[in-house]
Amino acid sequence: MKDCFKILGWSLLYSVAVFVGMMAGFFHPFLWVYNAILTSLLAAWPYFRIVKGWPMAGITLCPLVLSIVLNLLMGEGDWLYVVLAVIIGLATEIVRKVCGDYRSRKSLIGGYMVFALLPFANTLRMWIWPEASMVQTVEEMGQAYADQMGSVIQPWVLSIGFVLTLFISWLCGNFFAKKH
Repeated sequence: MKDCFKILGWSLLYSVAVFVGMMAGFFHPFLWVYNAILTSLLAAWPYFRIVKGWPMAGITLCPLVLSIVLNLLMGEGDWLYVVLAVIIGLATEIVRKVCGDYRSRKSLIGGYMVFALLPFANTLRMWIWPEASMVQTVEEMGQAYADQMGSVIQPWVLSIGFVLTLFISWLCGNFFAKKH
């Protein structure tokens, strides 16, 4: 039972890191759309505490499910977000398994690189349903903020955001996956 509370606590800290990354978006649309870049830095420590402390199949589903629930409670998601988040969570588990032992450095780093893309599950809706996303953005943040979104959601900017997130998560993975 004690382990369950520890896993839940680290998962909650992971979710708080994601939330802080999302809140940076109040300063500029780029920071909201690409909060995965900042989140990959902030969430690395709790993620690695979970996967190194309990190196077993499915352990990443704890922070995944908690993040999904909290995002939905904050109004930051829909069924598409849930589907994309679950796909990212399952892909994380597949990468962790394919990379070998759940304790291996390769498994830890590869899994985090995939899991760090989780915040993109919430922002990819803007490319799938741009009109509905802009209406929601105007309602929540105002017209001036929504006007800035056009330059932020270009495909080439999305590509740069993905690459930067993967690079930073790789760096964090190399740092936190060290054997102590």
